[in-house]
Amino acid sequence: MVFLDKVKAIIHPHFPGQESGNSLADVVFGDVNPSGRLPYTIAKKLEDYPALTTWKDQLANVTRTPYSEGNYIDYRYYEKKGVEPLFSFGQGLSNTEGNGNVDVKKSGAVAGWEVAQLYLGFPAVADQPIKQLRSRISSGNSKSFSFDLQFDELSY
Repeated sequence: MVFLDKVKAIIHPHFPGQESGNSLADVVFGDVNPSGRLPYTIAKKLEDYPALTTWKDQLANVTRTPYSEGNYIDYRYYEKKGVEPLFSFGQGLSNTEGNGNVDVKKSGAVAGWEVAQLYLGFPAVADQPIKQLRSRISSGNSKSFSFDLQFDELSY
């Protein structure tokens, strides 16, 4: 994005519906907090995408794109390979913020939501991604949360 250093913000409506014009106007004019998070990672360059890398490695012998990344898809792939993305999965800005204790405090004047995300890491012997998203919670008001995880969410 050659214009990135020339703008203060980017509003990108992922998968917009018929009300996208009205919702974008509400965000632009400050009536609503965008509260959004990226549903995927955006790479700095085309070659950084894992599926494309796999395709190029096997181009001569395939008729379809093989996805051989296993568990290392999206943000997990970038962390394993040490590739810095342009925008990371889950990135986004809000007028509401939370801290490491998962206390969400409404601090902005505009109504909105904040999403707290819990990532777990496993020992290297597990051969699992560095971080795995295990749970999300959201709130429109100041609130303390606890994540209720099931046993299988703590396993690999």
